[in-house]
Amino acid sequence: SGENTDMVLRKLPEKNALIEFKRFSPVDFKEGEFLSPHWGAYLLLSDIDADQQVFFEDLGSEADLIKIMSESLSKSGDPMQGLYTMLFSRFEKHLKNVNTLYIAPDGFLNILPFASLKTPDGQYLTQKFTIKQLQSGRDLLDTNFDKADNTLIALGGVDYGQMPGIAPVKGDVQKSLANLNLNLRAATELDKGLKYLPHSLKEVGDIETLFKSNCKDGTARIYTDVKAGEDILKNLKKAPRILHLSTHGFFLQQSKDSQLAEEEPMVLSGL
Repeated sequence: SGENTDMVLRKLPEKNALIEFKRFSPVDFKEGEFLSPHWGAYLLLSDIDADQQVFFEDLGSEADLIKIMSESLSKSGDPMQGLYTMLFSRFEKHLKNVNTLYIAPDGFLNILPFASLKTPDGQYLTQKFTIKQLQSGRDLLDTNFDKADNTLIALGGVDYGQMPGIAPVKGDVQKSLANLNLNLRAATELDKGLKYLPHSLKEVGDIETLFKSNCKDGTARIYTDVKAGEDILKNLKKAPRILHLSTHGFFLQQSKDSQLAEEEPMVLSGL
């Protein structure tokens, strides 16, 4: 809302900026239907003397973003420059006096190594700015969370929807990606999407039953299907007594000639 935007602007220190990415579906009001997904971004500047402090840009279709990510993984040279161009180039002129850049990704952009993106002059983004990643711009607000209440929040039986695909990388090209950030490799290995886990639905149902039988004064909030999403967790006002996530985990594949074999196991895994 406008009120929240003003509050975030007031919290931005001098020479700081926030870019928050959002996946959205444009609406054709004439036909009454949603169009293919696009990606957009808001830019908030701390400079109170600027003619404008809030900007929005439509960055293009999700199909274009996936294509660029695929090309970045299948070509030698500077694989991260195309991603920088799509995600940041429209804001370059507004960031000249910025020292610290807060970035709040959305969806699969959470696994993108922003610090490794390359600008047209060959520098990494982290060489131009101090990068700080947030879940949301609201994280900059002084939110005083109340103590955990007697609540269970459980997510299971998740409808993962259509996972945006990234072209697989094969042969000699894979060797040229040896130093590419682990998070981007994760995006590649998960390109076929995530399968529905039917037993996870039963699992959260059983946990709800146990909770209600043992915590008579407690409240159980169960999220399944398309409602079991990350927004539920990002918008919590109070910490629950119990948080249960019944979902997929992954562990990146290794090969003997890969530097992955020398990485810490926890770095190679995720939810």
